[in-house]
Amino acid sequence: MDRAERGVRTPLWSAEAVPAGERPVIVVTGELDLNAGPGFGDRVRDLAAGVPDPVLDLSRVTVLTAPGVRQLHAVADALAADGRCLRVVTGAGTVLRVLRAAQATDVLDTYVTLEAAEKALRSLAPDGPAELDRLRQELADLRTKLATRPVIARALGMVQERYRLADMDEAFRLLRYASRHHNIKLLVLAKALVELPRPRDRTWLIGPLQRPAPPLRFDGDRPGKTPATVLELLLHATLDCTGAAAGYAQLPGDTDTGLRLAACHGLGAEFAEAFAHLEGEQSTCTAALVRGATVTSAPIARDPLYDRPATRRVLLGAGFATARSIPLQHRTAGCAGVLTTLHEAPGPALRGPEWDRVHELCREAGAWLHWYRRHEVLTALQHLHARVTTGQLG
Repeated sequence: MDRAERGVRTPLWSAEAVPAGERPVIVVTGELDLNAGPGFGDRVRDLAAGVPDPVLDLSRVTVLTAPGVRQLHAVADALAADGRCLRVVTGAGTVLRVLRAAQATDVLDTYVTLEAAEKALRSLAPDGPAELDRLRQELADLRTKLATRPVIARALGMVQERYRLADMDEAFRLLRYASRHHNIKLLVLAKALVELPRPRDRTWLIGPLQRPAPPLRFDGDRPGKTPATVLELLLHATLDCTGAAAGYAQLPGDTDTGLRLAACHGLGAEFAEAFAHLEGEQSTCTAALVRGATVTSAPIARDPLYDRPATRRVLLGAGFATARSIPLQHRTAGCAGVLTTLHEAPGPALRGPEWDRVHELCREAGAWLHWYRRHEVLTALQHLHARVTTGQLG
């Protein structure tokens, strides 16, 4: 008596490890719907045992629904906890469309073809310190994406329920429109949405949007200020005040320990490339972000903060011996950015009335940056609310 005759349902999918180049590829065929329960995830994890960054080829899958997507997330989470990254080959058809609709492509590492996945793996082969740094950064990015998924899911549920939308896809389209139209990350909007009070009428956030911007003594009342222009002005005011040879300013990146370069002066292209994005305590600036306090490195050559050779080498190669990073924060808010000055002398006097003034200017800039970010987020969410409540969803 076979399984069907005994009333046991035969899985409508299969998963096998197929030799392909330097490593096997897990090839899945069939239908990943309600039948893709924990057994599917267990099978994939068994086949991926001992394989660094396993490749899962779903291009031959004919049906993919929510249970199958949940199992993909579960496998990716399990591998990430083990320091590995699941690479999913989707093909150009059904699987890719479903993963995009479920926002799974935001957290899964996907490729349309197997050749593209293998090329990415070859480019990340750990042949030296730089490649190992990239691998560590990729793993950190994956973990960040996995950690942010619940926040976005909660916000989408709130939008769907609040505005009585047909499904989660419609909620995602609405939130994505606000994100793109106002150039604000989807995660930032999602976090604000779950923290704000429920709207009572169409004027939901009008009151908070009318609060004036904090004053800046170093901007000369220039109209149309942006974070980039404010940081440029702050940087020049600081260099004039302290006599520092060069400096740069950064804004927070996608994580709580990351920074992206927003302004610099007296520095070349090599610096801009090395400091375009920093993660963790690799320099005084990232340490100042994490600690919320001023951090000085004197001398840079022997400071263990510079745990990546590239950042230390760039600064020493440009002739700088000392760095000082000041967080841009307000008394009641977190860090909105970091200002760093660079000095050629091994131990300049980083104290006195000039530095007191710099710290005050940095506090002003921090307060303005917090105001600006909140104002932009509230504007985007009020715009979204107005579109829905006035029927402008087309």
